[in-house]
Amino acid sequence: MPDHINTDKLYAIILAAGQGRRFGSAKQVAMFGNRSFVSRAIDGAAMLIARPHILIITGAHRQQVETEIAGAGVTIVHNRHWQAGIGTSIACGISKLPGDAHAALLMPCDQVLMGGEQLDTLKAAWLHNPSSIVASGYTDTVGIPAILPAEFFPALRKLPAASGAKALLQRHKKRVVCVDMPQAQYDIDSKQDMITAGLPTAEDEVDSNDNSHD
Repeated sequence: MPDHINTDKLYAIILAAGQGRRFGSAKQVAMFGNRSFVSRAIDGAAMLIARPHILIITGAHRQQVETEIAGAGVTIVHNRHWQAGIGTSIACGISKLPGDAHAALLMPCDQVLMGGEQLDTLKAAWLHNPSSIVASGYTDTVGIPAILPAEFFPALRKLPAASGAKALLQRHKKRVVCVDMPQAQYDIDSKQDMITAGLPTAEDEVDSNDNSHD
């Protein structure tokens, strides 16, 4: 890790390549409030990281996602091997980082309660522990969003195709600083997950609009 931490060298990798089979549609562009999942993730990351340093990893529903975020000022990276698993998206993103990157914030696009305030808490912890992995703690587990120093980039590039970063966090648990982050437990894989998290679904929005005309 470099002696001087330059926050301009912190990058974000937002994972937005999944097919969303359980969700039933392209959840990347599903709406929560007045913004899509992927737009919310971008806006949160942009509160602490310059937009050109935010990499959006696309895969399934590529055209819909890229249309949704057109003009957002972020860097779009398409993972041609997205069907093989999340590990390929992580590796794809890491491979596109410049050689002088100090660390990467790794995050999915479907933890919709994770906003800029929560991500900034992770960043603050990383600035106090720049040689450590700073990860989110929730429901008796440790996972992403997480900030990983550059020394872990080679390992992230070699993740098994179907594996996320959690195995790496477990393998290096003595290097992990866990930040309590209950908002991260709401990983939206289905519309039922939205109901469980108390989030309005598209059907709720339609009903609300219909009722407003009564």
